[in-house]
Amino acid sequence: MKPWTIIFYLILCISTGLASVSFAASTDIDIHFESSPPNHLTYDYFPRLDEVVLQALDKTGANWRMIDWFTSGIYDTNVKLKLKQQVFGVIAKQKAIASKRYHESWFYWSQLRHSLESLHYAKRIFQTIDPDAIRLRLSLNPKLSGNWLITLKYAPKNVLVLGGITKPGSQTWQPRLDARSYVQTAGLFDGTISKVIVIQPDGKVEEHPIGYWNQTFSEIAPGAIIYVPLPVETLPIIYPNDRLQNPNDLVVELLRNRLP
Repeated sequence: MKPWTIIFYLILCISTGLASVSFAASTDIDIHFESSPPNHLTYDYFPRLDEVVLQALDKTGANWRMIDWFTSGIYDTNVKLKLKQQVFGVIAKQKAIASKRYHESWFYWSQLRHSLESLHYAKRIFQTIDPDAIRLRLSLNPKLSGNWLITLKYAPKNVLVLGGITKPGSQTWQPRLDARSYVQTAGLFDGTISKVIVIQPDGKVEEHPIGYWNQTFSEIAPGAIIYVPLPVETLPIIYPNDRLQNPNDLVVELLRNRLP
């Protein structure tokens, strides 16, 4: 065999080997279930979502009849969620400016940051992971590659209340109780506020009126988050990018990606 033929052959083998490594199927799934330690699934191919969920149920020993699919979810952990640091930066500016202007809201911005720091986040995919539902539509049953997190939950019993209130935290969920009742129990900072934001367990965002002049009953699902918007300070022109963003909207988006 001629020398140049040998060199070409070696290059071909090396390049082929590298290609096989770079394109090898690899999927890693972390599984969080409240009644068992964290579990893990690894695939050497790209599994569909329904297969992963069914194996997660089997791995954890979860009773699928009791799983609350409204609260359970899937999170993309291939990339770091940068929104958290962005939100904290905006909150810091709101707190600082409110404090300089002697506005009471500085305390609630500070309190909100403390509450948000105690939570965990990842990029949530806003769709059901109920195998019976996702099998019916191919768009809801994608092949997964890379790193993912599946959370399985039984029906929660609490509602989390945050924002412009004196006592943030969890409250026991009660049927036929509306957002106004929860925020009043938590101590409403601004009694003239007309609406709050409700983030339902599936990530859906709703506005619920709570003023005595506009209040209507809307259902709050167990596991929901009620966020009371805070007064927003007008930022100096030295913060052109931040001036284009509503801090309350950013907080809501971050809370949609909260890990249960």
